[in-house]
Amino acid sequence: MEEYRNYFVIFLLPLLTTRNRTGGNLAGQLNFSYDYFQHYFKDITGLSPQQFLIRRRIQAAKVMLTEGRASCTDIAYRCGFSNSAQFSAIFKRETGLSPQQYRKTAQGG
Repeated sequence: MEEYRNYFVIFLLPLLTTRNRTGGNLAGQLNFSYDYFQHYFKDITGLSPQQFLIRRRIQAAKVMLTEGRASCTDIAYRCGFSNSAQFSAIFKRETGLSPQQYRKTAQGG
């Protein structure tokens, strides 16, 4: 399975971050059981597929909050969250700040 590690990191991790992708449907495309996929994924990344996906989405949101003027609702949808309430709750849980607080702090205000 070692020969798949680089392929996994280079080609498959970016697929997971695209909208409407989940560990379950990516596991199916690889013909892996979801349990095997989860264990393999965590072995490679140190995170579950869900944790990885949330962190990538939060990283993207941080960039958008810092560099742009898009609304939090727009950022939520662009980053793959179901709605702005879900985005705000997860963002605050992960960063300790609401998206609005993060934007204000990051932009020096």
